[in-house]
Amino acid sequence: MIHFFERKYIQLEGYCPFAKSKLLELTFWSLKGVEFKTRFYKKTVSQILVRWMLQNKVIGIPKSIHFEHIKTNMNVWNFFVKDSDMKVLNNLHCNLRCTWDPTGID
Repeated sequence: MIHFFERKYIQLEGYCPFAKSKLLELTFWSLKGVEFKTRFYKKTVSQILVRWMLQNKVIGIPKSIHFEHIKTNMNVWNFFVKDSDMKVLNNLHCNLRCTWDPTGID
């Protein structure tokens, strides 16, 4: 989908990119090796996901009312996710939704 939008000059935005924190609470991350990546990069899962969005040119606006979370989510400019790790992240999908499901629209 990202490549399709790039070809059409459409900017992709990740609405509610952490699925109201549900995404960050999943054991999914440890199962897919992302927990290991947090230790490798010395970053949180949310920071790795924000960096993934930036490197994929996706606008993501993670919401938080907690200053520490906002500060943490902004601390993503001092590292890059390696290409091999980007490939792993690009292939993860857990089908979480925080609003309506657009896949059934005709």
